Amino acid sequence: MTMASLCHSQDSLSVLTGRNDIISATSLKLTRELSLSNQQQKLLHPILDNRWNDLAKTGQKPTNRQSIDQKTITDLKKILTEEQFALFLKLRTEKSIAKQKYLSEHPGYVFSPQDADLEF
Repeated sequence: MTMASLCHSQDSLSVLTGRNDIISATSLKLTRELSLSNQQQKLLHPILDNRWNDLAKTGQKPTNRQSIDQKTITDLKKILTEEQFALFLKLRTEKSIAKQKYLSEHPGYVFSPQDADLEF
């Protein structure tokens, strides 16, 4: 199974367990959603790699994650066009709303750490 097909699969999160898998999946997702150029794709990988390193150093506490997410978003803004960044924020908001709706409809459900690693 290729990484591209994993990213389109509903069960992809159960297969993605390693650092490189998660970085690659996130990169493919952002490339597809934001129509990133080749140059932007090259700049994206170090941003995602730094995010992963920061998460590994500071742990998964919500306050740490929020700070790291904000740093990642600031770094992304530097490589995206205004239109791409606006779309990124829109998609991020939509995903957050959908996640909250799902959680309200499924009391007691907890997303896995891999789910959290793929979002920001």
